[in-house]
Amino acid sequence: MSNASMKRRSDPPKAPEILRDEIVGLGSRSLRKSYFGTLQRHVADLARFRALLDVAGDAIVVARLPDFEVVDANRAALASLGAVGEKAEGRPLASFFSAAAWRRLEPFFRSSFEPGGGPHRLVVRVGGRAGRELEIASRAESFGRNRYLILVGRDVTERGRAARALIVAKEEAERVARAKSEFLSVASHELRTPLTSLRLRLEQAGRSDRAGARIAKKLLGPVHRLVAIVDDLLEVPRLDRGSVGLKRGRIDVNAVVRDVIEDLRTRVGGRRIELAAGPPVSSLADPARVGQVVANLLENALKFSPPESRIEVRVWCDPESAYVAVADHGPGISEQDRARLFTLFSRLAGSRTIPGLGLGLFVSRHIARMHGGDLVAGDTAGGGTTFTLSIPRSAAEKSNGPGGPMTPGRGTPAPELR
Repeated sequence: MSNASMKRRSDPPKAPEILRDEIVGLGSRSLRKSYFGTLQRHVADLARFRALLDVAGDAIVVARLPDFEVVDANRAALASLGAVGEKAEGRPLASFFSAAAWRRLEPFFRSSFEPGGGPHRLVVRVGGRAGRELEIASRAESFGRNRYLILVGRDVTERGRAARALIVAKEEAERVARAKSEFLSVASHELRTPLTSLRLRLEQAGRSDRAGARIAKKLLGPVHRLVAIVDDLLEVPRLDRGSVGLKRGRIDVNAVVRDVIEDLRTRVGGRRIELAAGPPVSSLADPARVGQVVANLLENALKFSPPESRIEVRVWCDPESAYVAVADHGPGISEQDRARLFTLFSRLAGSRTIPGLGLGLFVSRHIARMHGGDLVAGDTAGGGTTFTLSIPRSAAEKSNGPGGPMTPGRGTPAPELR
């Protein structure tokens, strides 16, 4: 027998505690084992993971299945469930919720670990009527022989309040809009009847040889402006309801513009309105509505430009669209003001003393876009503002919609003034 064997046999027996520690890896010699460093790293990783769970804003709960016994819960979960300072481990998951909430949650949780599980998210209230709303998601996971339910809850109380407030505000805005539309419709009808009667009487008196004919002709201008304002008021509720229709037909845009100018000249004698029109420009459009837009643009140009200045009107086309440009030599409109130029009841700072309600351009752009075209504002060379109306030449043209403006394409160039 070797000396080593004899030495091993003569060694005193080890105490049971020392033998146990060496077996599980805690003895003095086992500290140098290669796996001890790995074990320390795993423990550190678990500590970091625990810290991350506790600083997470979402509530996280792990419960053993199928009895829903809680095995872990982070700080956010304890705070959301009203269990701060309490021990969560070992408690039934149902103890954190009211009976009504658990009746909704239990089938939801069970569906997460059954084949073809149910909904992915559910919103429940915890802490009574004055409590918080949690949006809860759950899933089942297996670790070894055990299965666990992992529950993640997010506080959506403020989001829910904001959504409900938005719904209330939307309903109120719709109610106000309906009231406004009804008021405008009734008021416009009530105003239009006497104004139309007054206009007809003044036109009749102006054609007579009596002494009051001259006064009647002078009064016709303001009355025509009032009628135009009331007509625009009447259009607003119709546009809101989408009840404005178009009676399309093949028209000569030059002829429509020329008729509007001639009618306007009879009412505003002495103002220079110059038309530059080339060959006939055909378009499939509603002549009355196109004339309404052109009349609005000319009325605006006359109101916002000096009496001695000229108003320039050009008509031209390209293969897709017909264009009408109305240019004035007034003060012009800044880029900032153009952004709200076509909004309802918009009045620019320098126009407070000029008659009008800020309806004409709003209505005119709507009519242009109903045709599939647009109405845009730009600068006039030498100062002033130019409004350009575009309307498709064919009904096959698609609506330009509320996006960017249409710009004149290539084709027949705009004619020069003669």
